[in-house]
Amino acid sequence: MINGVKLAPSILAADFARLGEQVREAEAAGADSIHIDVMDGRFVPVISLGTPIVEAVRRVTGLTLDIHLMIEEPERHIGAFMDAGGDIINVHVEAARQLHGIAREVRGRGKLAGGCINPGTPVSALGPLLPELDQVIVMSVNPGWSGQKFIEGALAKVRRLREMIDEGGLATEIEVDGGVTAGNAPVCAAAGANVLVAASAVFNDRASVTENMARLKEALARERSRELGLDLELRAQAAGADVQPHRLTLDDERPLLHVRLEGAVRLRGLAFPAPRVLVSDIAAEGRSLAADVTSRHLACLYRWHLRC
Repeated sequence: MINGVKLAPSILAADFARLGEQVREAEAAGADSIHIDVMDGRFVPVISLGTPIVEAVRRVTGLTLDIHLMIEEPERHIGAFMDAGGDIINVHVEAARQLHGIAREVRGRGKLAGGCINPGTPVSALGPLLPELDQVIVMSVNPGWSGQKFIEGALAKVRRLREMIDEGGLATEIEVDGGVTAGNAPVCAAAGANVLVAASAVFNDRASVTENMARLKEALARERSRELGLDLELRAQAAGADVQPHRLTLDDERPLLHVRLEGAVRLRGLAFPAPRVLVSDIAAEGRSLAADVTSRHLACLYRWHLRC
C-alpha cells in the first residue's frame, strides 16, 4: 500500500509460462492483492481464467486473491471460486439477478463481497447495495481485453461513489479496473479510489514486474507529496503561520507517510532561523497531523488538521 492506495496486479497480462514466478515477483515488489479476471465468452466476448488458475495462484502466494467474475449467472459459480481460494468475490450488477443475495452468501462464508459496474452503467445501480458490499469496482475500460485506453469518464463515477460511501459512513473500498498506468494512477487516487488494478502496466515486455511496480508506487507517492505540501502551506497560512521558502521531499526510508519541510519558518510571529518541521504519520490512523517544531529557543507542538 502506498499512501492508502492498494495495488492489485491483474494476471490477465502475465506470462502464463512464468505465472508463479511473476506472481511472487509482484508480491515481493509490494502488491497488496492479485486480481484474477474470469470471463466466460458470453458476458464478455473473451474466454479466460477458471478455478484451476485460482488454485494455482493460491499455492504460490498468501496475498488476497481478488476474483473478478465477468460471467453470466455468477450465482452458480461463486462457491467454486471461494473453494479455490478466492478472498474477494466481485460480481457485475449487469449479470446478477440478486446481487445483495450473492453478497450475503459470500460474506456468510467469511469472504469479502464486491459489486462491479461497466462504463455504461450508472453509479445509481450500486447505491442501495453499498451497505452489503466490501468493495465496488468501477470499470474504466470495456471489459474483455487488457491494454485498452483508460476511459476518463470513470473518474466522475469514482468521485460520486466516494461521496456516497463517506456520507453513509461505510468502509466500502473503491477499485478502478482498466487502463491504469503510472500516468493516471494519481488522478484515480485523487478521485477517491483506494484500490488500483494494473495489468499491462505491471506485466509487459518493456520492463520487469519489479520495475513497473516501482513506477506505479513512485507516481502515487510523488503526487501525494505534492498535495500534502500545498495543503500544509495553505492551512499553515490560514492559521497565521508563514512558511517560506520551503522544500518538500519524501522520506525514502519511510515513504508512505513522512514528509519533511525545511526552510525559514515563522509561527505566529516567532521566527526560527532554520528549523525542521517533521510531518509524520499523515494517514496512518487518524485524520489530524502534528508538526513538531524543534529549536534551542523553543520547543512547541503546532497542529494542523489535514484531511488525508
